[in-house]
Amino acid sequence: MTDRRQVLHTLAALPLAVSLSARAASPAGPVWRAAPSLPLDVQEIYPALHGGEIWVAGGFTHAGGKLGATERVVAFDLDKQQWREAPALPTPSHHVHLASVNGSLLAVGGFIGGESRTQWIATPRVLRLDGARWVEQAPLPRPIGEAVPLVLDGRLHLIGGRAPTGSANAGWRDHVDVDEHLVLEDGRWRRAAPLPLARNSHGGAVLAGELHIISGRTVAGNNAPQSAHHIYDPKADRWREGAPFPEPRGGIAAAVWRGQLVAAGGELFDPPSVGSTVYIWGDGRWTRLSSLPTARHGHGLIAAGDALYALGGAAQAGARGTLASMDLLS
Repeated sequence: MTDRRQVLHTLAALPLAVSLSARAASPAGPVWRAAPSLPLDVQEIYPALHGGEIWVAGGFTHAGGKLGATERVVAFDLDKQQWREAPALPTPSHHVHLASVNGSLLAVGGFIGGESRTQWIATPRVLRLDGARWVEQAPLPRPIGEAVPLVLDGRLHLIGGRAPTGSANAGWRDHVDVDEHLVLEDGRWRRAAPLPLARNSHGGAVLAGELHIISGRTVAGNNAPQSAHHIYDPKADRWREGAPFPEPRGGIAAAVWRGQLVAAGGELFDPPSVGSTVYIWGDGRWTRLSSLPTARHGHGLIAAGDALYALGGAAQAGARGTLASMDLLS
């Protein structure tokens, strides 16, 4: 016969057992899952969130068995969780900086692929989506690609990147890193405090009214990765240094997710590798948050509501392993 004290002891332990069981069953952290793949494999993209959709314009993709620039534009409806074709760019282009500014979608700068779709013709072109077509706006003061577009208080900031060094403007080696910080305000471009370290292929995001520029690489340094993390105060028009990025790479991406700055991916050329660690910045330092299911560079990170999307890019250094996949962290 069961002793009354044994029964009471068993009942008293039940809440703890249930609590421990529930805790063991719950995930230890954020969980990645596969989201609908893009309609094309594409790398060297700068996606933007606009009108409840994730937009991707241009980039390098495979067509006819060859990798080259594309004019295709696609948009992902966040409510329907499906991709659609959108109005194409006027020319095959790559590294096109997309930005949603005051209700308009802009395609800023980047490189035109030319007839071969493989050229690196830096352009000052600025396009605005107007219904079913793209219309030209006030151009950049100079051609720029591989920069970072950030929007704050209705102003577009285009920071860093590469521009032609002279009259030649068709190949990758025709360009040099720039410290440009261009601001589009009331339809006109002006210059703000330059980026302290000229570089390209960096990541960037807006957090608490300040602009963060993270990592990247320098042509002058033989494509050496840079750990620099610079923070811009728009009220003072001044940059300051933040905590160095722990895994410097070119081709990384960044976003603000759940009110915190995250950065992930990127590539190294020597020895060739592609990053998968997701880092989060807080209390003045970087810590590891998670790992991308697929290592990526030249990709996009887009935060939408409670979700973080990692899309496109390439799984191998350089122009190999181009991806159509999209992963979702929630």
